[in-house]
Amino acid sequence: MVYRSIRKPQQKKKEKLNRGVVYLGHLPSTLSESHIYNYCAQFGDISRFRLSRSKRTGNSKGYAFVEFESEDVAKIVAETMDNYLFGERLLSCKFMPRKKV
Repeated sequence: MVYRSIRKPQQKKKEKLNRGVVYLGHLPSTLSESHIYNYCAQFGDISRFRLSRSKRTGNSKGYAFVEFESEDVAKIVAETMDNYLFGERLLSCKFMPRKKV
């Protein structure tokens, strides 16, 4: 009897992409988390999102952090949305270097 070894096709290792974080500042207080999240999601996949709120009142503090799956997407978002008129305010968008996150 002859035995043959059947090799399973090797799965390609997924390249680990560096995630990128964007700081969004000067957000209008009228915007909810879902509005901001949905707007940012059109640029790429979001892995984490955090809108800072006051512990006492629960109102938005006017800034958020968005972590994208790809660092390149985060850089594009920061560049595109910086000084963007969103609602009645100009946004301040900055790409956060990995050392500061």
